[in-house]
Amino acid sequence: MSTSSYTSFNPVVVALFSIFLMCGIYIGYNEDVIPNVTAGLGFFIWGALPHFGCLIASYRIGKTNAAVVLMIFTGFWTLLSISLLAGLKKELGPLFLYSEPVIAISVFVMSYYYFKDKERPLGGILIGLGLTVSILWVSKALKWSPHVGSITVGILGFFVLLTAINQLNRKQA
Repeated sequence: MSTSSYTSFNPVVVALFSIFLMCGIYIGYNEDVIPNVTAGLGFFIWGALPHFGCLIASYRIGKTNAAVVLMIFTGFWTLLSISLLAGLKKELGPLFLYSEPVIAISVFVMSYYYFKDKERPLGGILIGLGLTVSILWVSKALKWSPHVGSITVGILGFFVLLTAINQLNRKQA
């Protein structure tokens, strides 16, 4: 497949819609509406796989900033999926608690490059993603109500959807 065929595929829009779907699954999982196995399968099918595909496409078209961010979240969604599907949520919980600050810092650092490249909407989404991961981490560490995480992820999902629609309209113009 030539590089030019990858330019018609927009990995940014696919990744944004994947994040939007992950927000809904996370809220259902966090509020105990979706069982662990179902959530794990959803995180894998609509999170890890699309992020991995977008990671490869981004790398092939030279979007290394996007590839780095997608690599971080491909790993996160894969690990979360495996932990839920294998029933290892309790055993891997501390790993998530300690990895979330690293993910947040990485996302904040990567947002700089999006703002530098004049990709403000995507930089804004990364700032929102970093804030969401930070709030989720603090809420788990301080044992706040799980509703805090659901509300935070819901707000992120709303802005991700708006950004995805904006990206679609921008590419068509």
